[in-house]
Amino acid sequence: MPPLESNIPDTRQLAQLIENEKCAIVLGPFANTDVSGTPLHTLLAREITAELERNTSQKFPVSDNLALACSAYLQQPNTPRLGLEMLVRDFYRRHQEPSELLREVARLPFRLVFTTAHDDLLQKAFLEEKNRSFKDGYYRFSKTQTDDYDTTPEHWSYLYQLFGRVQLNSKPDDSLVLTQADQLAYIDSVQGVGRETRLPMSLQRAMQEDCESFLFLGFDYDDWYLRVLFHILKVSEKAKLLWAVPEGTSANLIPETGTYFQQQYRFSF
Repeated sequence: MPPLESNIPDTRQLAQLIENEKCAIVLGPFANTDVSGTPLHTLLAREITAELERNTSQKFPVSDNLALACSAYLQQPNTPRLGLEMLVRDFYRRHQEPSELLREVARLPFRLVFTTAHDDLLQKAFLEEKNRSFKDGYYRFSKTQTDDYDTTPEHWSYLYQLFGRVQLNSKPDDSLVLTQADQLAYIDSVQGVGRETRLPMSLQRAMQEDCESFLFLGFDYDDWYLRVLFHILKVSEKAKLLWAVPEGTSANLIPETGTYFQQQYRFSF
């Protein structure tokens, strides 16, 4: 098994690609944190778990896994999906402070910024920094996609929420990927029997033709779902450089995990 150090690229090349607006950044669930540094998706999972325990008077064994917590919550009798989405909405209404990582992203010239977060904290960070104009969009799984990526403007960023967006001031639109069933439906949707449920075509072209590198932050590489996500998004087909910083349980990357991502997706850690 080759050592992980053998695939470490020159960081100057990455910096130059970012400066030239040829690098896209992909933010995982560990990128959005509260002031203490705890990931918001973890806090949300714990809050949903606590609500579940109050409703059932039973102890729930896994408290930090959001998909498991959401799935268990909806398994309660007479529990509508709307009730879960309202919990999620109310949680994010109370967390309105972008993390320092998001502010740093807003300071840098990334043409494409992808995030798995449901909240609008990335947009808030861009508005606060006032360093770069932006537009945004989000994926609505199992639905026709809005293709609003504009290739014309220069020196602006496009922020795209891969797993939907929570509607803080309006009714839910069923775009949120929350439960384990949602995760599976998302895979089917992005692969798409019909092109209308896939990622917008202009965005796909930008990923393949305009982005020479991708920087991945805030992901746990031991998460099974991440391997599927990278496969269906096809981010590594033409990219020259893929740079990743492990988080969560994979922060100290085990050789097997690192070797898989190096061989399958040409990642550098």
